Amino acid sequence: MRTWLKWIIFLAVLVATPYVVQVTLLRPDPVAVKVQAVARGPVEETVSNSRAGTLRARRDARLSMETAGRVVTIHHREGAVVRRGDVLVRPIVMQDVRS
Repeated sequence: MRTWLKWIIFLAVLVATPYVVQVTLLRPDPVAVKVQAVARGPVEETVSNSRAGTLRARRDARLSMETAGRVVTIHHREGAVVRRGDVLVRPIVMQDVRS
């Protein structure tokens, strides 16, 4: 057998060994389940979840304008995905009135 073929087989065994060990020796124990036949009957217990559907953002941003003014246009709705550099709001700039 040629030397390069021996090296290829050796590398294949070396790469495959961790996978074989993981799926045989290190696999997690199966989850124990209780099988119950389906039948009609009274409801014995109910479970309620008051936080169903609540999502929280990973990152929050505090926004402030560089100049004072009234917001004319809001370019994105709440919850929209925005990228760095996107225009979020367009203000009317208020002029300083000095006497």
